Amino acid sequence: MPLGEAGDHGTPWSMMWVRGKAWYGSGTASLSGPSRICPVPRSPVKLTQERQACRGPWVQSCRPCGGELEDTWWSRDLPVLDAAVKLFQSKDFVEVGDLARSTGFEPEDVARALRDMRGVYVGEIQGMGDMERWCITEVTPEARRAVGQWPTPENVVGRLAEAFSKAAEHEPDPERRGKLRTVGSFLGDTGKDFAAEVVAKVIARQTGVA
Repeated sequence: MPLGEAGDHGTPWSMMWVRGKAWYGSGTASLSGPSRICPVPRSPVKLTQERQACRGPWVQSCRPCGGELEDTWWSRDLPVLDAAVKLFQSKDFVEVGDLARSTGFEPEDVARALRDMRGVYVGEIQGMGDMERWCITEVTPEARRAVGQWPTPENVVGRLAEAFSKAAEHEPDPERRGKLRTVGSFLGDTGKDFAAEVVAKVIARQTGVA
């Protein structure tokens, strides 16, 4: 079956699973025996929607044809994205080789991460020939939020909770210390979702989204 076409689930893919291994690129793949090919979501942020739309061999756990879907966001994509955002502080473009050296990953793994994050967290991959010279020229606002460089409602609330808890540790007055701990505990537990909604509205107003 040609890579890049739609499978039984009607989902285009740039990666195919063959006997538990991911394959990228163009060409065809032939299988013998019980092994099958299943589509894998292009981007980590689309995984929730893909899971909700699972049908047939894609059950609620999203197991591609009986095999566990590998979590690449925490182990590969996020470290690559974090390195890219940092490198863009001093570069106009970032090469695969730069990211490989920063993360310790193989260039092929970095290229796969960039392909999976393309359009959501990074721009188009540019270049031909030597893979280490492939480059991206931008990261998106979503990328900067994902790595914590820009605020999100969740990380703002988390930092507030941490700040109140630390302030309580250094407060000599017992009454004030108790109040600070109460606020910190509220923001870090039962009140974090409510506080995140409030922060989201504040950010939206400040950025002109609301």
